[in-house]
Amino acid sequence: MNPIDLQRVKVHEADACLVLANKYCQDPDAEDAANIMRVISIKNYSDDIRVIIQLMQYHNKAYLLNIPSWDWKQGDDVICLAELKLGFIAQSCLAPGFSTMMANLFAMRSFKTSPDTQVWQNDYLQGTGCEMYTETLSPSFTGMSFPQASELCFTKLKLLLLAIEVKGCEGADNKISINPRGAKIVANTQGFFIAQSADEVKRAWFYCKACHDEIKDETLIKKCKCKNCDMNRHDDMHLAQRNHRNSSIPTANMVNSTKQVNKVKPNVNRTSTETVVSPGYNSRPTSRTSSGNNQNNNGVALPVGLADDQAKDFDFEKTEMKYDSTGMFHWSPAKNLEECILEPGSDDSSEWTRGSVLICRS
Repeated sequence: MNPIDLQRVKVHEADACLVLANKYCQDPDAEDAANIMRVISIKNYSDDIRVIIQLMQYHNKAYLLNIPSWDWKQGDDVICLAELKLGFIAQSCLAPGFSTMMANLFAMRSFKTSPDTQVWQNDYLQGTGCEMYTETLSPSFTGMSFPQASELCFTKLKLLLLAIEVKGCEGADNKISINPRGAKIVANTQGFFIAQSADEVKRAWFYCKACHDEIKDETLIKKCKCKNCDMNRHDDMHLAQRNHRNSSIPTANMVNSTKQVNKVKPNVNRTSTETVVSPGYNSRPTSRTSSGNNQNNNGVALPVGLADDQAKDFDFEKTEMKYDSTGMFHWSPAKNLEECILEPGSDDSSEWTRGSVLICRS
């Protein structure tokens, strides 16, 4: 990329730079190599710019680590299409329909209801038109628990609140907490919604209990003149600075986390066991007691995993974890296929396959 072009588009003033891949290319490796070179050019021009690159092949992610100014902590990130596809397949084994739901959220579609179409089809088409958005919750939500805020958004505002951004303690990075059952809403909390448009999500900011409590039609919830609505909004410049948050979230962060284009990349903190686990998430096996509570050997409550019985004979604390060059996936030495084949009726087959997910490719 020409430095003159980078200067002309004011890369040094941008919040982030997106490098998108051509998914219809004939040579995926050549496409990845060209995009990685573009990242190098961008970083040479402005080393502190946040770069999000889209790659076709997973093994090409390792080359990004050779770029001196590439820094995950500053928000640099990579989206691997092949990794996403395999991650969707794996998560669909845990939650059937997960890949379809995520694909519908990623794609932008418009729909039109028809009296000739069955009810379930109209509902499905309406769902395919939804996307993910962020918006600051109004002061009326302050003090509510997350379940209370979610119920209010769903019943009153006709919005689906999935997660909130939790501020870190003592200078720590902010975290995106999905379905935090015990969390309390504080002032200026950022919410993550599934909705048809950004205008719908604005109801979460405009909502005022004093002015809108008796309104039955959610479309009538607009900005009121109540002082409660203007609280914590200092000036119009502050509003302009947060306008980018109202846009649709990039497709990378729902799998990784729904991420926003800012300098600090929030970490995903899934505090609820009922939420879907991301492809890179390491869930530990747990042992299920007779009372239905899940505890480890120290008596600490743990989430229910797929392989709850594995904890009886497996100690994670004493196990050395090995990862690949990206640090995102587990690694193990190569084995011959013959060594991994389990014969029918083998005594070891039940132990080897306990809690496993098998993916077959032709």
